[in-house]
Amino acid sequence: MFSFLNSTILFAAAGVAIPFLIHFFARHKLQKVLFSDTMFLKQLQTVKMRRIRIRQLLLLILRCLALLFFVLAFARPTVKATRTSGRGQARSSIALIMDNSFSMGREGLFNQAQERALFLLDLLQSEDEAALVWTVPATLHEVSFRRDRSGLHQSVLKEQVGWNRGILSQSIDQAISILAESNNINREIYVVSDMQKTGFPSPADSQHVLEWDGPFFVLPVSQKMDNIALIGGGVTNQILQMGTPLEIYADIRNDGDRSVEDLLVRVFLKDDAHAQKVVRLEAGETVHESFSVIPEEDGWIWGSIQVESDGFPQDNVWYFSCWIPELTRVLLVGNSLQDVRPLKMALNYQQAQQSLYQIVEMLYQDPWMDRLNETEVVFCSNVPLMKSEEANRLKQFVEAGGGLFFLMGDLVDLRTFTNLFFNPAMGLSLGNREGDFAGSGGALSFGDIDYGHPVFKGMFEKGKENIQSPRFFQMIDIIGTLPKTVISFRNGKPFLVEMKLGKGSVFLATSGIGEDWSDWVYSSIFSPLIYRSAAYLASQSYRYENLKTVGESIFITTGIENMDVPYSVVTPDGDEIITIPEIERGEVRLTVNSADKPGIYTFYRGESRIGIQVVNRDPMESDFEMIPEKDLRRVLPEAEIHQISDIHKLETEIEQVRWGRELWREMLLFGMVLLIVEMVVARESRKK
Repeated sequence: MFSFLNSTILFAAAGVAIPFLIHFFARHKLQKVLFSDTMFLKQLQTVKMRRIRIRQLLLLILRCLALLFFVLAFARPTVKATRTSGRGQARSSIALIMDNSFSMGREGLFNQAQERALFLLDLLQSEDEAALVWTVPATLHEVSFRRDRSGLHQSVLKEQVGWNRGILSQSIDQAISILAESNNINREIYVVSDMQKTGFPSPADSQHVLEWDGPFFVLPVSQKMDNIALIGGGVTNQILQMGTPLEIYADIRNDGDRSVEDLLVRVFLKDDAHAQKVVRLEAGETVHESFSVIPEEDGWIWGSIQVESDGFPQDNVWYFSCWIPELTRVLLVGNSLQDVRPLKMALNYQQAQQSLYQIVEMLYQDPWMDRLNETEVVFCSNVPLMKSEEANRLKQFVEAGGGLFFLMGDLVDLRTFTNLFFNPAMGLSLGNREGDFAGSGGALSFGDIDYGHPVFKGMFEKGKENIQSPRFFQMIDIIGTLPKTVISFRNGKPFLVEMKLGKGSVFLATSGIGEDWSDWVYSSIFSPLIYRSAAYLASQSYRYENLKTVGESIFITTGIENMDVPYSVVTPDGDEIITIPEIERGEVRLTVNSADKPGIYTFYRGESRIGIQVVNRDPMESDFEMIPEKDLRRVLPEAEIHQISDIHKLETEIEQVRWGRELWREMLLFGMVLLIVEMVVARESRKK
């Protein structure tokens, strides 16, 4: 669409007639000159005069066009795209997206963003309105249109960079939603951000974003820097026991353009350094490093992995925690004491050391279910029956992180356990008892063994794994999708399988420890396998994945004890927050709705520490790669995208979007060119 910003001057276009008037009124009058013979003059009239008239007409046209283009230049002609609905003099509603996510904490970057935002706000007219949309934390900021420029300035200046991840596509969706509430013709989106590629996780995560067809201004801020970032870490132990080394890993990435020599990486337990390494990273390389440290005490263990400080020290730390029990509480349940006594002996086979198990023996007729809240691992050996209520309680126990080791026996009612526990919980059925192994010498032996399973870690020297197999005279077949097999028989059927259920695990042995079933209890593998299995199953309730990131809610659950004392949580800054306990399923739940900083959050009941939660930053915020323009156009396929690096060109760009693209420079240039051509033609005419 063609228009003029200074249309009043178009009346001067009438001046184009001036050269015509001059041409016609300034013509010389003809004079008679007597010659003796006019034959040669008549030839000149037919040949030369035609050229003179054409040249004069050309000069006339050039002068008129030059004057016309000069007038058009002063009238400021513009060309505006038809899909742009705004009008230059109309009121404007703008949504200003300010990125205050973790990556904007690079030195000077957020100050640069604030300066750009203030420059934009200063361009607002008195009737224009603006809404500030912050990427972090979006839910805590009230987004609404405001016309007070000073208030908008203060809001920009007082905001700080957060630790959260910023997802720009969500902020754009929020901006589009609030612009939909405006009645103004000009509706525009401005983004002041480092435009991280990770801020656009999916090009189709919002239909609003895909369909936005209005102006979209990008005011990027950037800072080139070499950065070393910790992007992951934690405890890898599958078995957590006092005296067992903690295996800690760290993922380190070099986001710079240069290799890094002799980078010091250290592991701290609480405030003390316990291990360190010097690593080398090529540009763009990510390395996975492992450390082994021995904790000096049991209970809650927390610490951090740290690399040497660089230009962005905020991503040089990664936190972790775990729980190492003083004693693991084990409940042994059988039809008789003979069914559990070998298990007790196996759990105490390292009597030379301090016992790590607190063992309780009970018969299945006793109320052993009442002890589940005081137990980490349950061994069921030759347990005949189980009621529906008991099966549900056992299932809840495992789902909450408890461990269960189930062994067969003569009195086990296979149908009852299938219908009430194994089939509903894990989709498995206990099949028929098999005992005729004539083709195997009258007994079965071990076949394949998963030596990579945590129960075997440290049990054998690497490369020399070997188990002298016991003999098995009877076994139970398993029907259904086979879970993870730890040990199988030579006939290919499983002996020991592991099944995950909620946070906990179940070990199912398809044979038993009675003399009619096997001579397993007399083999050298029995005690180590039972001992390590108990430690492994118990550790499922102690292990913490440390996957919480800043901005997420964190919580712990604990038993109902002494509700008269206050519950509190101490943040990484050392601030104490009183929390209100919630009662859920017979447990106390303590919640922090939004952890706003990485570090260690410690929960207390009165003066007693009852739990720890670890919060880390989102590692995606340490990836500073900017989204390419072609990818941004895939995210916003219908939008008018304007990327402006030079902030001083912003006003001109806005005017062109609202009014259209001005052509006065082109008009002035055309006029000058026409004048030059006119001068050349006129000069040639005079010479001739």
